[in-house]
Amino acid sequence: MKIYTKKGDRGETAIFYGLNINKHSLRVECLGTVDELNASIGAANTLIQQQDISTLLKQVQHTLFNIGAELAKLSIHQEISVALLEQAIDYYQQQLPALKNFILPSGCQAATALHMARTICRRAERKISKLYQAEEVSENTLAYLNRLSDLLFVLARTMNHRAGIQDELWRR
Repeated sequence: MKIYTKKGDRGETAIFYGLNINKHSLRVECLGTVDELNASIGAANTLIQQQDISTLLKQVQHTLFNIGAELAKLSIHQEISVALLEQAIDYYQQQLPALKNFILPSGCQAATALHMARTICRRAERKISKLYQAEEVSENTLAYLNRLSDLLFVLARTMNHRAGIQDELWRR
């Protein structure tokens, strides 16, 4: 199988079982942003030495592929576990100092990479929310991305905490 098909040379792509749509369509924009999120999580994971977090992020990456398949209408309404993310958030958050202020997205390389992934996750959520208003998208997908951004925030704080770096508070 060749990696190039030349079908996209005129600004279209095939995602619906061969049906061509514009590459600038909202659905393709959502797919691209989820792909970017997945790649950013993969990049962040290269900086993480802790097996527990690395394994969790790999699991998230697989789920993001499932979300991409749903968005491409290759599968409909995959069951994705928002509860798994909530359990992970609770587990890691209880190991952190209480947060009473906004913090700067900074710290060690792994933390800053996770913060970057979090911002991409929020963008994916915004785009898919817009698609949800116009076309069929699973509510579970929106909930998953909402919770995933929270998890990425908590994991960024966890990486800093484990590295002995304190959260840098936002000062007005």
